[in-house]
Amino acid sequence: MAGGKIKAKIKTVLRPSSGSKPMKMEGGDAGLLSARIIAVVKKEKESQKNESERNRQTKKG
Repeated sequence: MAGGKIKAKIKTVLRPSSGSKPMKMEGGDAGLLSARIIAVVKKEKESQKNESERNRQTKKG
């Protein structure tokens, strides 16, 4: 599976992230893919947090 394809899939699957968890996966891929999705999402959230922190600091200075 291509990385870009997975990322695109993640975006469509995880858009309504507040509350409901619409996880539409096919067959045996589900476990592996959801684990990967969770890892990617955590990374995304971390990078967003870091980015907003950086932006805040640059605005102050």
